[in-house]
Amino acid sequence: MPHLGVPELLIILVIFILVFGVGKLPQIGKAVGQGIREFREASQGLGEEDISEASSSKRGKA
Repeated sequence: MPHLGVPELLIILVIFILVFGVGKLPQIGKAVGQGIREFREASQGLGEEDISEASSSKRGKA
């Protein structure tokens, strides 16, 4: 996948502004931020569950 440079990012920003309008951009940014935060929390929770399951299975075998 090609790397995105500054000109490409500016073109994407202009397209977002044309499609959604300036008023909707803060709402979209907030929704994206909340989605990323929830994804990180869920992925960290899964990692902790895997660790606790692995340690409990080792204790059960010993």
